[in-house]
Amino acid sequence: LVETFLRCLSSKSIPALVERFDQMEEELALPLFQSAVLHLCEDDPKMLLPGLEHRRWKVVKATCQVLARIRGSEALRLYVPLLEHDSQQIRRTAVESLGKSSLPDRISLLEPRLEDADSQVRIAALEAFASIEEQAAVPRLVKILESELFADRDRQEQQALYRALAQFGGERVIAALANQVGADSSPWFQRTPRSLLLATSLIALVAWPILTGTMGTIGGSLVWALVVMVGIAMLRDIANAKGDRQLELVEPAAICLSKIGGAQAISVLENASRSGPARVKRICTRVLSHRSSGTGGAGSGARGG
Repeated sequence: LVETFLRCLSSKSIPALVERFDQMEEELALPLFQSAVLHLCEDDPKMLLPGLEHRRWKVVKATCQVLARIRGSEALRLYVPLLEHDSQQIRRTAVESLGKSSLPDRISLLEPRLEDADSQVRIAALEAFASIEEQAAVPRLVKILESELFADRDRQEQQALYRALAQFGGERVIAALANQVGADSSPWFQRTPRSLLLATSLIALVAWPILTGTMGTIGGSLVWALVVMVGIAMLRDIANAKGDRQLELVEPAAICLSKIGGAQAISVLENASRSGPARVKRICTRVLSHRSSGTGGAGSGARGG
């Protein structure tokens, strides 16, 4: 009876419904509120503004879920202020809603949120990208995976990316994951940023004439050699720390390959288990063993595996 009554109201009643919903228990009122508002807005998304601009997150979230069920460019424009809101809760809610919508141009709004200041918003954006067409989503996700800063991202954020990639699969995804599984195979100086190597070399070249000119050839040379040794030790520590962070990505990358499945992905794991560095061998062997036991997943969720 309540639902029938609500459907008999006009769209002008939406602001009053929004305020009434704010005062009621969410568990009881949510389905009635959303059903009524969706019917009353008459496919005009602007009628949802009282709920989208409400002071309470509960109301904004409920209205956002309604907005996800409406198509059209006007609905897409309503997401813009929500995605740029000061509150990370509202930004995350808008991203989750946009990911569940079927708006064809939503990727243009979701992509900036992959670099949001809040990690929970970035995670929501990654999960939303998993619902986008493979051709549009995979290049952007692989770019994040291959970036130098990916190893420094939050672990939950990394896991969200791996879950999205496991759904897509495909040659490009497998190639990117294969590079991660092959971590720690290069010497330390190759894992050191080139800019840091160049800056250190320039400092060493400049320091040589200064030290020998002020301290004499022998004393200056000894001090210069000490400075160079300390510099090399620092560079090695930086490279080793970077290598340790990269190694932490080997296991989730190997698990992602296992979930994708298929001859190409499994071949990467088998090669790494035979010829990779010792730690990589152990990880890949364990993942393959877990897969063969029937508990590792066969990658049935991959779209392009």
